[in-house]
Amino acid sequence: MRRLKGSRVQGFKGPSGKGKRCAFSVLAAIFLLFLCACQSAPRVSVQPLPGYDAAFERESGWTGGGWTGGDGAYTIPLGDGRILWLLGDSFIGKVEAGRRVDSRLVNNAAALQAGRALSRSSLSFFHRSAEDGLPAALFQPADGVGWFWPYHGVKTDRGLYLFLLQVEAAEGPAAFGFRLVATWLAEVENPEAPPQNWSLAARKIPWADGRRLFGSSVLVQDGFVYVYGTVDEAVDGFVRKQVVLARAPAERLADFGAWRFYAGGEWVEEAERASRICEDAAGEFS
Repeated sequence: MRRLKGSRVQGFKGPSGKGKRCAFSVLAAIFLLFLCACQSAPRVSVQPLPGYDAAFERESGWTGGGWTGGDGAYTIPLGDGRILWLLGDSFIGKVEAGRRVDSRLVNNAAALQAGRALSRSSLSFFHRSAEDGLPAALFQPADGVGWFWPYHGVKTDRGLYLFLLQVEAAEGPAAFGFRLVATWLAEVENPEAPPQNWSLAARKIPWADGRRLFGSSVLVQDGFVYVYGTVDEAVDGFVRKQVVLARAPAERLADFGAWRFYAGGEWVEEAERASRICEDAAGEFS
């Protein structure tokens, strides 16, 4: 199980044991409900979407090799009838007799969905290959430090942008043997190419670090890109994530000088002044 869970879509469950299938359970997340929840905590129910489960299932006999399960997902409409899925920790391999075989875990992968109707046949999965021919993560830090977990992204008239969380191994409990290093904004320079051939121009977000993250979710509205994130704060002896919000004109998302931060009803230049618009969130808004 991933250490950071996302509001995006969760619940990849692979055939790690007998009788288990690789299913993808989708939880609907709507910004309006999320923001209202911060104010009045309405009662909200969620349900799996069976069609989505079926599209991501990898049953016994999936011996051709490829993506067989993973953690988390963000979706980005590409504006040409395709939808990009950004996937976290993923198993690449085969399924035989209800179990994964010849599998390798990579820290991220992607899928392209052809058309709005999701089915197994509409999905194509992508990762890279290492020099030894084994599967490798699709996105990798240029400085060679740690690995990337994908956050959200957006397609604007200026291009395709992805938010990537850089993580590295560190001492800690068994389930948390890592630390957050930085958040990057990456522009895909050749989005028309297959994802395994993408070239990224990545820049570290200057206000983001192990404590303050941006890219948990992204919303485009009225010519602006709204970038949601979190700040870690100590509350009663516990570290809690508080939601903060930035925005930039859609045509200037890559210009960090154009970013502004929501602070008590106004938009300011200083990230440190950003208001906490929701308390006790998860890093990826689960």
